[in-house]
Amino acid sequence: MPYKRKDNCVYKETGAKVGCSKNAAGAEKYMKALYAAEMKESFNSKMRIRIKEVEDFTPIQKDPIPSTSNKQFQIAGSIITNTKVKPQTDILSAIRSLPGVTIVNSQATVPGSNTDGQLRYQANIDVKIDTHAIEGDVKTAIKKIIDDVKKIDGVVEFKVSPKATVTKPY
Repeated sequence: MPYKRKDNCVYKETGAKVGCSKNAAGAEKYMKALYAAEMKESFNSKMRIRIKEVEDFTPIQKDPIPSTSNKQFQIAGSIITNTKVKPQTDILSAIRSLPGVTIVNSQATVPGSNTDGQLRYQANIDVKIDTHAIEGDVKTAIKKIIDDVKKIDGVVEFKVSPKATVTKPY
């Protein structure tokens, strides 16, 4: 409620006298205290309403998340590609576009070899997989990624190390 100060006294907007002080500075402090108390009561009232609104809703149960759902995996292996069919950069981009694949690193088995127009370009490859983008069983999804890499145009052969390894988040 708005208050007004006249001389040493504080009045409600309606004209009702609320209180007086010994001087105008004291009346000003008193008026500020009245506003502060009013604001505190208004805030508390709004919080009580907000808490009541929250209590009226039943919390949604979180789905149990398998322990592998928030992990990253790394598949290391070797790949042989036919770069006459498709450039090496396009093959690597196609691997990156597979669901769950986040990073693909490739390094030529023979340092300094040119990727252009080779029937059998061989490279070591690292494929990092983030399980957030994978639905269902993680092991099945990793096997599907390996199979999908083998089906990409230009991939002649793709051999992986015996086991995908769990990595730390990157």
